[in-house]
Amino acid sequence: MEQASRRFTSDLEQLAEIRGFVREQCRALWPEPSATEALAKLELAVSEAATNIMLHAYDREPGRPVDVTVEGNEGQITVTMYHHGYSFDPESVAPPSFDGSRQCGFGVFLIRESVDDVAYLQEEKGKSGIRMVKRRSVQ
Repeated sequence: MEQASRRFTSDLEQLAEIRGFVREQCRALWPEPSATEALAKLELAVSEAATNIMLHAYDREPGRPVDVTVEGNEGQITVTMYHHGYSFDPESVAPPSFDGSRQCGFGVFLIRESVDDVAYLQEEKGKSGIRMVKRRSVQ
């Protein structure tokens, strides 16, 4: 299983860098054009998770660490993101409303819809994170 890790900061300007890092690692694992849609969904989930870490876990405080690990093989790719901000309970989030009454609050929903498995992590010493798994569909 191939693995690559990189540390970013909680600055919103880092979102493009995080997406680029994940995209590069994923395309190396799944270079075929048939994987494009699956990788786009994973990238959306990564973008939403990173945004949530920056805005909510770190309460918009810049310069805090966001550790991103991509590991995978021909069957699945796992992206794990760790931070030292506030932990998160996904069950505390109200389901999204699609009636136009809200402009935000869709991140957890989008993540769940975009990947095959998602787990919110709470480890020792205040380290929290999210692990997202995308499986390759058999054609």
